[in-house]
Amino acid sequence: MTDEELLNYYVTKRLNGHSTIELLKYMQTQQLSELQRKTIVEKLEKLDKTLELQEEQQKRKKQIKKGFLEIIIGVLIFLFGCWLFFQSAQIYRIYILNFIVWGAGTGSIFWGIVDIIIGTIKLKSATSN
Repeated sequence: MTDEELLNYYVTKRLNGHSTIELLKYMQTQQLSELQRKTIVEKLEKLDKTLELQEEQQKRKKQIKKGFLEIIIGVLIFLFGCWLFFQSAQIYRIYILNFIVWGAGTGSIFWGIVDIIIGTIKLKSATSN
């Protein structure tokens, strides 16, 4: 095998789910020159960093989506609390449940905003590196 084919072989194996440690152990059993081993190890390290960065970006994107979902749910809960309040106000009674539902809706909206802010900040910092 040429150096390029050998490098492509190990990269393909790594992308197909084999761990880097497993590939390094397998590489030790092969008769490779020191330069080939060094090149393969460097390429696998770069690939691992790239894969780690992609996983981090996906995690942050999911966090942002989760934040938007929490905001939507919070708004719906808050509106339900408003409906409960107006229904109970028509019979001249105000229940503590109304305030609990409002608090739950407001809390959900707050944590949704926090998730969006944190996800956006960390996503920008991860892509700038």
